[in-house]
Amino acid sequence: MHTNVRQFRHYARQHQRIGDYGQIILITPNERLSDQHLLECRESSLESERLSQDGGDLFSGERKSLSRVAISEITKLGTEQGKKKMAVDSFGDGNLLLVDEGHRGLGSASEEKGWLSHRNKLAGRGFTFEYSATFKEAVVAAGDNGVEESYAKNILFDYGYRYFYEDGYGKDYRIFNLPEKETRQRYTYLTAALLAFTSSSDISTKSTES
Repeated sequence: MHTNVRQFRHYARQHQRIGDYGQIILITPNERLSDQHLLECRESSLESERLSQDGGDLFSGERKSLSRVAISEITKLGTEQGKKKMAVDSFGDGNLLLVDEGHRGLGSASEEKGWLSHRNKLAGRGFTFEYSATFKEAVVAAGDNGVEESYAKNILFDYGYRYFYEDGYGKDYRIFNLPEKETRQRYTYLTAALLAFTSSSDISTKSTES
């Protein structure tokens, strides 16, 4: 993500289009990930802050630039301004948009259901980078609404969970409701989980093909 930010800035300056874009907005699913991104941006010497509509310089030259990364949770964005919501229209549609856990915008939860329309309002004339290890599953779950075709044409780098886990980047699992010494019971538990996963995958594939 940080590499993409630096690449975008570089080519925007090179082609004299830096003024065509608003700010860099990073959307996360929760505050914990927002805090993590704030820390990691600073460690990478990328200026970052919380996305906010406070203050009178919302549309000033300083704020409307690619100089900093403004971070917010998807649950704080809405179609109308409120006490705990920021109206997406107020930020313009020419931003560089970064979306962590992008597959969540394709889910069915009420706060996430309108994510695709929010994305268009924030970056309709800008540019969007989305990051997820489970886009494939989310696209299938979203149904036949043009989402699959749209994402199939726009994937820059496909590095699915199966592969980055095998390469050592994934998180290891822990089962808390089984005794550590119950090896046989753990084997049965994992076998059942694998069969359940395989069965649900087959169902999804068949429903997509039909």
